[in-house]
This record gives sequence, structure tokens and C-alpha cells, in this order.
Amino acid sequence: MIARIPRLLAYGLLSTVPVVCIHSPVVRQVPDPFKPAQLYLEPGTIEVGGHQYASEQGSIVVHENPLDTSSRRIMLPVLRILSPNKNAQEPIFWLNGGPGLSNMKYRPFTPLLENHDIVLVGYRGVDGSVVLNSDEIQRALEGADGDLLSDESLRSLSEALRSFSDRLKAEHVDLAHYTMVDVISDLDTPGSIS
Repeated sequence: MIARIPRLLAYGLLSTVPVVCIHSPVVRQVPDPFKPAQLYLEPGTIEVGGHQYASEQGSIVVHENPLDTSSRRIMLPVLRILSPNKNAQEPIFWLNGGPGLSNMKYRPFTPLLENHDIVLVGYRGVDGSVVLNSDEIQRALEGADGDLLSDESLRSLSEALRSFSDRLKAEHVDLAHYTMVDVISDLDTPGSIS
């Protein structure tokens, strides 16, 4: 079921979803009216390859632990670029980026849109209401004097990881559920776009 929400509310929600990589953790609560396994979309347009395409943009709400309905709700951005073909074939779910990189910046080749909608769903921990990124870890990964394997560098990285993990645990973030398995589960959430 696709729930339509008022444009003003959609813009307000989307403004709380980071769209660029930031360097400190962000943990935002999903507002009460937004329920898991619900897709909240608004119509829009987007430019791809110099052409304007109809689109649907918004969010899907999923559980942090896909197997525990009492776990934290997290909100992930969704973008569906609509094919102009009224008899479009199955949609293409585009998975771009990699560990720690956004899936929401890709713009498809226009030939793909001739016969398919293109769907991008943000990655948990990267795009959405919970963003796992750390200045401390970024600095530690530079290494002491450029030597990532020195005792000092490894100690610094270990301390940064422990500190970051402790901060996230204090926010009750379940780090066990920010894996590729969980990302794939998000795509298979009842109510997702297909």
C-alpha cells in the first residue's frame, strides 16, 4: 500500500534525511504517524541525461532489526524514476555505492528508462534517519605519520572504534543490523515498491 502524504510534510521529512555524507553519527527518531512497511511517496520530476522524468520520492519505514517488530523504526529515502513507457516492464532496483557510500546519488542511463522504472532505496546506516559515520574513525584511518599498521595507528583506530561504538550503544543503536543482509531485507520489505 502506498500512502500519500501532504507535500509540506514530505518536504519536512526529507529535510531531516541526510543526502550527503557527514562525519558524525546522526540518530533521528521516526515520527509516530509513520509505520513500518509503509511507503510514503510524493510525485515529482527529476532530470536524467538532460530530460525530465516523472518520479516518486519519499521514504520507507523499516525496523532496525527486521525480525523484531519492537525494534527501533528507521526511515530510508526512496526514489522511483518512472519510465515514460506506459507498458514498462519490471522495475530495476539500482544498488550503487558500497560500504559507507550512498545509493541515492546515481542517475541511470536514459536507455534503461525506455522500458523500466528505476528504483533507488537508501542504505541503512548511510542514507536515512540513522547515519553511522565518525570523524574519529576517519582521522584514525589516516594513520600516525601515514603508517596505518604502526602500533600507535592501530591503538588509535581501536580507541576510535570503541568510542564510536559506545556512543551508538548509548543511543540504543543495534549495530548488528547495519549489514548488507539487512540492506537487502529493506528492499524486500512488505510495502516496498516493486
